[in-house]
Amino acid sequence: MRSPVILRLVGAVLITGLIGSACSDDCPNCPGPPATVVVSPDTSSVLLDRELQLVALVYDKNGNLLSGHPPTWSSSDDNLATVDADGKVSGVAVGTATITASAAGLKGEGTVLVLTSSTLSKQVQPILETSCAQAFCHVTGGLAPLMTSAAESYASLVTSGKYLVPGDTTTGLLLERLHGVPPVRPMPPGTPFVQLEPGNYDLIALWIQEGALNN
Repeated sequence: MRSPVILRLVGAVLITGLIGSACSDDCPNCPGPPATVVVSPDTSSVLLDRELQLVALVYDKNGNLLSGHPPTWSSSDDNLATVDADGKVSGVAVGTATITASAAGLKGEGTVLVLTSSTLSKQVQPILETSCAQAFCHVTGGLAPLMTSAAESYASLVTSGKYLVPGDTTTGLLLERLHGVPPVRPMPPGTPFVQLEPGNYDLIALWIQEGALNN
């Protein structure tokens, strides 16, 4: 006959194994510890003397987005671009700065271009792809402009003649929708990660003011 001590040890091992199995089977995608910090957007532009909001996203090793890890922000060169405690970048002088977000003992970096001009391919198109080419946009009413590439954006917005007037930042459906001119509801309608920032609006407006070139 086995001793009570041995039986208790065997029982404890079995219970421990069952608990471990249940945890892994019941929650295979449970968030783990922080593994990566990502600055979003990772490459962005801001006009001189304008501001742009960045976001720090913290993920575990499986790509689960984690909360509760507030970042600390810093700039590689405050003479070019500064960043405040909330991740808002201000353009100080023309040039390129690296913005770093530190959270949970990890770091993520993003590149910010401070400039005085705006092009379709480098400044406007990244904004359109992030903010205006989402699946939930343009689901009702009218013809939806295609904005998934610079060529499509130019054809939809400029060549079509339906959304903007090159050189004119006072009229045009694109600016009305982005700015929310009454009674038009502002676009895009999404989450804070894709919501159009004032600095992005400035870049689009400047591109139009400079002639809405296919550049």
